[in-house]
Amino acid sequence: MIQFSTLLSGLYPAEELRIESPDTLSAEDENFYTSIRPKLDEALRDPQAESIKKIMEYSSRFRE
Repeated sequence: MIQFSTLLSGLYPAEELRIESPDTLSAEDENFYTSIRPKLDEALRDPQAESIKKIMEYSSRFRE
């Protein structure tokens, strides 16, 4: 089973994702991400192709 985590920069296997808070994140941003991360990981434990596609399309809107 593959688990995924998502960031604004894309979709990553959870075990390969190392999160280091960038200086640009406010405490509020960091608290928000910390609060939703477990739910994201849980929802994506067994992702369907359609779910992955939607997440990747959404996250691509934030790439520079």
